[in-house]
Amino acid sequence: MKLLVENRFALLFLVVVALAALFGAARLSAAALPAPGGDAEPVLAPVESITRVCPTPQGEDRRTQVAGHAPGDGEGTAEDVLEVAPNLADAAPEQPAAAAGQAWLHEPQETDSGTVVRAEGGFAAGAEVSQTTTGDGTVTEVRCAEPSSSTWFAAPGGAELKQLRLHLANIDETTATVNVDLYAPDGPTYSLETRGVMVEGRTELELPLLPLVEHAQAVVVHVRTNAGRVAAALYAERSADGADWVPATTAPATSHVVPGVPGGKGNRRLVVAAVSDEPTTVQVRLLTPDGEVETEALAEVEVAPAASTRVSLEGPLESRDATVVVTADHPVVVGAEVRRSDDDTAYTAAT
Repeated sequence: MKLLVENRFALLFLVVVALAALFGAARLSAAALPAPGGDAEPVLAPVESITRVCPTPQGEDRRTQVAGHAPGDGEGTAEDVLEVAPNLADAAPEQPAAAAGQAWLHEPQETDSGTVVRAEGGFAAGAEVSQTTTGDGTVTEVRCAEPSSSTWFAAPGGAELKQLRLHLANIDETTATVNVDLYAPDGPTYSLETRGVMVEGRTELELPLLPLVEHAQAVVVHVRTNAGRVAAALYAERSADGADWVPATTAPATSHVVPGVPGGKGNRRLVVAAVSDEPTTVQVRLLTPDGEVETEALAEVEVAPAASTRVSLEGPLESRDATVVVTADHPVVVGAEVRRSDDDTAYTAAT
């Protein structure tokens, strides 16, 4: 475990740098007003500022580090700003890096709140921010989220699920009003506690979701706001030693790609939810380095209206890695769960 932990922190830098390189050329595009009789020309503008929120660390005797990177030439300007602070009123920010283009680390001193990262100029374009927590024999990682009015998660289920906690952080000064929708195998479910949830400015709260989906084999969670915005994060803990953050997945669509699902022993399961009021037929394709793996059981998967289901991938992925391609005749939400034989559980999402 010590070697695993040390490698996790080292790999965190590599993951953040790779992601930043991948998205470093990201630009916001907008259509220009067309000239009379002419076609609209796209307008490209650099990313000028970002905000990311890392959730409150979980576990006992924990150590947390936030790491980030943005492409750059290392030559700072007056417009380059990087500030990291706990999500508390009047919290004094720290500046963990002098110039963009270098990976940076920050170790939060306040472990009972989330961490807010604000970046401008060179620190913003292509930036990626992640949080790693070690403690009590566990390692968890999460990509820090952008506050939003809508976030989706494809979550695990089953009798061994011990905790499923939704963390909501409001970094603005005004109150956010949140509704949480859950799609279970028997259909949609909710309670009074998941309707009209008030998250006051510069505060955080936690919602336990397990009582609503206990023993459900799969669940999709939709966090949406009627007013304001929140940074949402979902933490799943099993009765065995496996626990981790469930990454946010893409919004409902008729086509999804879940990259890099590792093969090997243990469980490989795809979570799919239909969000419309129509029965949905889903096709699942597995693309490996050796070509596509054809499996009759995945050719047509039926999903009930406004419900979720779990699809086993253990057989086809027992000895190979794969990218999972999902297509459907109505919009769906998807994600995957990977559980190794030693009860180490991880989650991945569609991109």
